[in-house]
Amino acid sequence: MARASRRVPPSAPAKAAGRSARQFVYRRRVAPDQPLTQETLAIAVKELAALDSDLGGIVQRFGPPPLWDRPQGFATLVHIVLEQQVSLASAQAAFDRLRAAVGELTPARFLELADARLLAIGFSRQKAGYVRDLARAVESGGGRPGRPGKLAGR
Repeated sequence: MARASRRVPPSAPAKAAGRSARQFVYRRRVAPDQPLTQETLAIAVKELAALDSDLGGIVQRFGPPPLWDRPQGFATLVHIVLEQQVSLASAQAAFDRLRAAVGELTPARFLELADARLLAIGFSRQKAGYVRDLARAVESGGGRPGRPGKLAGR
């Protein structure tokens, strides 16, 4: 079933310029290949807040989200997978147990761990599968779009 989109009133800057919110966003859009910086994050948050009144209210009340700087590489991707749908503290604890189990976290070392060990560390079966697929992709050279065979921190 298709989800109905709802119309959002144009943002104040768009109204002032005599444009709809969509025209305003299109003109200011952050290109997908631009690095995420404080500046590009601020632009993207403004664009999204202009399109979604609920998000706009949240941004107005709490401010923009922080830009978390993380090192590039396989270990960071694993950590991000662990953070999905759990508390950050829980994910950090699982990540710390993983690091204690393997030392330097590389795709090859991750793939050496049995499913039972990953479950004991704190991975769900689904997350273990996701990270196994990621590790295999990195090992085979396809782990980084646009740069086959190269992944920082590998």
